[in-house]
Amino acid sequence: MGKYLRSFRGVALCLVLFSLAVFVASITTSRTEAGTEPALLVDVSNEAAGIESVAQQRTQSNENENENEDTPQGVALVVDRTDDSAAASACTAAANDCSLRGAVASSNVTAGNNIINFDPAIFGASQTITLGGTELVINNNGSLTVNGPGANLLTVSGNNASRIISNSVGAVTTISGIRFTAGNGVGAANTGRAGAVYNNGGNLTLNSVVITGNTAANGGGLNNATAGAILTLNHCVVSNNTSTSSGGGMQNFSTSTLNIINSEVSGNTGGSTTGGGGIQGNGTVRVINSTIANNTANAGNGGGLVYNGGTGNSLTVTNSTFSGNTAVLSGGGVLRTGTTSTVAIGNSIFAGNTNTGGLTPDASGTFTSQGTNIVGNGSGAVGFTGPGDQVGTAGTPINPQLGPLTNNGGTSRTFALLAASPARNAGNNAIALDLGGSPLTTDQRGAGFPRVVGGTVDIGAFEAAPAGPPQYQIIDIGVVVAGDTASQGFGVSTGGVAVGRSFRTGGTQAFSWTQGGGIVGLPNLAGRTFAVSNAANDSGRAVGTGATTAFGSGRLPIVWQNGAVSQLPLPAGETLGDANDVNSAGVAVGSVNAGSTQRAVIYNGANATVITQTTVGGSFFNTAYGINDSGRVVGTGIDPGNAARNVGMVYDIGNANAIEVGALPGSNGALAFGVSNSGFVTGSSMMNQGSGLPFIWSQAGGIQPVALPVGTTQGSGRAVNSAGWVVGTASSAFAIPFLNTGTTTYRLGDLIPPGTGWDLLTNTSSSALGISDNGIIVGTGVLNGAVRAYAMVPGGSTPTPTPTATPTSTPTNTPTATPTPTPTNLVQFSAASYINDESTVGDVPQQTVVTVTRTGVTTGVTTVTAGPGATGTANVAATCTGNADIAAAPVVLTFAAGETSKTFNVTNCPDTLYEIDETRQFTLTAVTGGGVGAQGTTNVIVNDTANQFRNTTPIDTFQGIQAAPYPSNITVAGPPLNVHRVRVTLYDFYHSAPDNLKVLLVNPQGRKYILMGDAGGPVAITQNGHVTLTFTDLAGQVLPDSTALTRGKFEPTNWQTTINDFPAPAPAGPYVQPGSTVGGTIAQTLFGTFGQLDANGVWSLYIRDDNGGNAPQVINGGVQGGWGLELLPATAAGVEISGRVLTPDGRGLRNATVSMVDSQGVVRTATTSSFGYYSFDGIEAGSSIVMSVESRRYRFAPRIIQVIDTLTDVDFQGQE
Repeated sequence: MGKYLRSFRGVALCLVLFSLAVFVASITTSRTEAGTEPALLVDVSNEAAGIESVAQQRTQSNENENENEDTPQGVALVVDRTDDSAAASACTAAANDCSLRGAVASSNVTAGNNIINFDPAIFGASQTITLGGTELVINNNGSLTVNGPGANLLTVSGNNASRIISNSVGAVTTISGIRFTAGNGVGAANTGRAGAVYNNGGNLTLNSVVITGNTAANGGGLNNATAGAILTLNHCVVSNNTSTSSGGGMQNFSTSTLNIINSEVSGNTGGSTTGGGGIQGNGTVRVINSTIANNTANAGNGGGLVYNGGTGNSLTVTNSTFSGNTAVLSGGGVLRTGTTSTVAIGNSIFAGNTNTGGLTPDASGTFTSQGTNIVGNGSGAVGFTGPGDQVGTAGTPINPQLGPLTNNGGTSRTFALLAASPARNAGNNAIALDLGGSPLTTDQRGAGFPRVVGGTVDIGAFEAAPAGPPQYQIIDIGVVVAGDTASQGFGVSTGGVAVGRSFRTGGTQAFSWTQGGGIVGLPNLAGRTFAVSNAANDSGRAVGTGATTAFGSGRLPIVWQNGAVSQLPLPAGETLGDANDVNSAGVAVGSVNAGSTQRAVIYNGANATVITQTTVGGSFFNTAYGINDSGRVVGTGIDPGNAARNVGMVYDIGNANAIEVGALPGSNGALAFGVSNSGFVTGSSMMNQGSGLPFIWSQAGGIQPVALPVGTTQGSGRAVNSAGWVVGTASSAFAIPFLNTGTTTYRLGDLIPPGTGWDLLTNTSSSALGISDNGIIVGTGVLNGAVRAYAMVPGGSTPTPTPTATPTSTPTNTPTATPTPTPTNLVQFSAASYINDESTVGDVPQQTVVTVTRTGVTTGVTTVTAGPGATGTANVAATCTGNADIAAAPVVLTFAAGETSKTFNVTNCPDTLYEIDETRQFTLTAVTGGGVGAQGTTNVIVNDTANQFRNTTPIDTFQGIQAAPYPSNITVAGPPLNVHRVRVTLYDFYHSAPDNLKVLLVNPQGRKYILMGDAGGPVAITQNGHVTLTFTDLAGQVLPDSTALTRGKFEPTNWQTTINDFPAPAPAGPYVQPGSTVGGTIAQTLFGTFGQLDANGVWSLYIRDDNGGNAPQVINGGVQGGWGLELLPATAAGVEISGRVLTPDGRGLRNATVSMVDSQGVVRTATTSSFGYYSFDGIEAGSSIVMSVESRRYRFAPRIIQVIDTLTDVDFQGQE
């Protein structure tokens, strides 16, 4: 069977590639016939993924050139190799024939407007071009545009042997999306100028370029010299460059013009008395919307900027921030020499800079102020007397209230303005102008960050968002050892010591973390290769659990004191235990034993005491999760009169009885997880062991609900601080960590600036498990696809993992005026995608709730139309008719004054097709009273899980015992049904330690099959972040061994060697074991076990927990949506399948080729009629087929369809 399945998938893949190859071949042929130059090799995989092919780039370039008939047409060259070989200078149409040096050389001898692009098949991944000892010289007599793939993808290195690029007199050049490093401009051969980029009399524009780690005598990164030279930087980063003389970052000569726009100049060093750690400037210098930070003039003046211009020269600084710069002599931030040049300074910050002696730390010299500047210490600066200027003194300096220099969004780093900053709304809109004299539309960060918010521009390069949500920076706690695969954050002390665990092959290691000291690995207890630290105090003590396996075998409570590990004592007769929290006195709490005999325990010095105090009603502690400094212990308990009911417990050490927190309306119990030093308790309240709602409890006020974040329906509070701020995790289709401030609930993902790489909104791994009294939040999120522990620290800025920002390629020409300001009221989707399960025929159709949010100035009315877009594989209609996968029509959403969120529903239609998951894009259009934000589109995904037979009763699991109900049954009744395909779905699965669970399926004939065993490791799937798991022989993937389970389709998977021990009434083993590799033998498949048998009768699903787990999670779980069974017949009379092939706008497409591959690998084709119709007959009912469409003009996604009966309206709609 495994061989058959792999062959089947191989045929389908070949068919798809063949279809794409035909499409590409047709493009190449048409271009050749049209007389264009021969196309280079096209990368099919990149084209299919939406990356422009080489030929597409070339054609687009020529089309752009033809728009201006008065401009001579040049060449479009494509770099397709990464070396610097002189032999690679031909740049013909042959593959692997054009180096960057060759492309520049070819452009130099070709008149006209030339373009250099980079082959995405090569430069779609990170590449470095290392020069061979000489620079690249541009001296074309037309223009040259170099479109790099992005500074994160392409690095050009001078290898510390030469300067990198020289732009000669008269050359008009634009370079975008490249990182220049290791350039060396020292020495006579390089005239001592420019480590990386030398603009020697040309007109050079750099867009989204990074210049870092270069060295020269003058202008460590760049040098702009010779009469008439113009150098413009847009959205660039110039960092960590060094000059042995002046201009660590860059130098500008007296007859040249330097424009620095929306850019960062940071960490550069200048070495002579002339100075200019960041910039040494003569001539015309304009600094607009930029940050000049942390530069050093280590032997001279002007740590950030020294300006030496004379008569006829000018310096303009607008909406820029100079901070953190240092000069040995005068002007830590800026120094201006002389008085004959023209100077205009406005809307800018000069603060937080230093110089030796502190006499002129922020500014030195005579300036002309346009007004509304902030000078922290104005000693030594003359002229900051304009309207709105704020100037401090040595005795009373002004603190501009800046966050740290970090990535607050955009392509470069900025200083965020904190809530109390005097720069907020203190600027002059009339000064905030671009090079062309038009109003600035964005701050330094660019699109999505309007320059004016709230009616008045802020001072400096950063525009603050309106006051409202707490401002946070998010920090990657990281992993303990390089090569560790993931990390999770579990808690944080009152003062901010975070703890958690780091995952690696064969084990986990506990850690502690502080903002100043970073991550520190805590040693494992001898004999325990799996460990987690659950809590810490501020005196060097942390507690947690050690185990011998990933699912918690041999659990022991652990304490680390100043990094030294030891076991906490266990009560007499006990052999298992956990430690979940510790207070300032070093008293810890947790649990001992497991299963029905598990009890809460207090660890104090050499003693361990089981908590025997009960509530008045007799409920007793089984696990303690928290303890505060006054000795209040909280946790969960058991009601002996109703074992299914959860009991939230509070016990003050020394009292005679414990207290029950009660339940929210509609619930009968609770789980208590966290307690603050002020006595607040938080957790989740639910009916029996169903889904819960977060609460906060106090002895005076009792239990009160905590509002869920928008778009979620259930959740749990996990920690609370002394101010009553609650953090926890809620869920919709994803796990949504949240913060409640007592009045408002925020999704943590909404408190993070865009562009940080963090996802706390669209995954099932995220959580928030701790909050300190100073507001630090600790939990787990996804950073650039990796599961990572985070710390969110109040302050409103977000550090990046590396010190240098990495812009992406955004090629533009020399800036021009942009007259239309960016709207200050933006609407956007709350997530990049929404996923929901497909509806089963006969059920009420599933509804996907899509959320649109509004930010900015929300005092007016905003309307926006939200509706399905043109792209996606899912068929969309107004209602669930015909072959519709999704039912949705455009809807107008109206935001009333003050409203910030609206929702609309998309119906997932039921069908009987066995398909790949399908997607339809939705867009926001026709906005009035605002604009569309960065998330103007989203994808609605249909998770194909539809089943013919369902049991929707929730299945609850418990630690160490079988689930309830046990078994859960589905009765199949009807005509004889011989099984050919079996598909089983567990709806809304969650568990705190998934690899504890074993799942057994038994058919009416008593065949016994393990669906799932030992999968998912100890990575918790929260009740609020549940996933739907579908098991089918055709999935092509297995459940993971030790990483988080995710929603999807999987082959049955068992990572344990053998499972044969389900308790009665389950039948005794042996059971069929599916193994843990894709495919397997036919005997290991669902078909091999249940195929060719009558499906009528009772099918039984048995689930049990094998008594593993890791604190502090509650060791329980469930399948909240029950389970489903799809049974497809083995044989029947030949059936038909038919439909239409449609253009993107819905018209029938004639002469398209429809291909069908049946389960035996036989390929059949049909050609569409004049109106796009096709049909196939004689198809074996119950078989699986792969269908695809070939067209020279449009692209079609292939589909896998399981045919139960004759199918009509199986339509394919093309994409451009």
